[in-house]
Amino acid sequence: KPLQAVFLRFSLAPGGKAREEIPGETIVSCPLHGETCSCEVPAGLLDFRIRGEGMIPVYRWGVRVEAGKTRDLGLLQLRPGASVAGRVQLATGEPATAASVVLKPESIGIPGSRREYGRLQSLALETRTNDRGFFQFEGVKPGSYFVTAFKEGFAPARRGFIEVREGLQAEILEPLQVALPLELAVRLQPALDPFGKPWRLRLIQPELPG
Repeated sequence: KPLQAVFLRFSLAPGGKAREEIPGETIVSCPLHGETCSCEVPAGLLDFRIRGEGMIPVYRWGVRVEAGKTRDLGLLQLRPGASVAGRVQLATGEPATAASVVLKPESIGIPGSRREYGRLQSLALETRTNDRGFFQFEGVKPGSYFVTAFKEGFAPARRGFIEVREGLQAEILEPLQVALPLELAVRLQPALDPFGKPWRLRLIQPELPG
């Protein structure tokens, strides 16, 4: 059905200032007039999320709005569907920029089977974070997913049990935190295997969370 309004969520951009106090994130409704819409926001450097009912949100970062003037955001192409969004950060709290993020469905077959592993690989979606550490997967099919963030030189971060519903965006509220890798020490007794040879060890990271 035709949209009656879009919803604008805005917050102060990092390092930005506003002429009036902005309490965290604020959402306002912007009525549509044909194919155009407008809404009032404070002057300042702002981050925007624009969405319509059942549509995938569109983001605009670091938009400078001057007092008493109109800021044109240009053409906003809203598409129906579901999405997943979140952030990746370092252990220091800084954004993890240009990190690789992979979204996979949770297993519905025999855990660890070759067929199930192949199915998960074929359905995987991948994207990268921006300079805010933000990522978004668009056009995600409804279902249960887990997400893994990779950053070179850091141990990956994983989050599971992400439920995606039609026409909604699943937002991961707590940032995925990639950390420096740890050292694992293993001591075996006896030192040799039954054939008198050194043991061979293989470290495997589980494909599924938990």
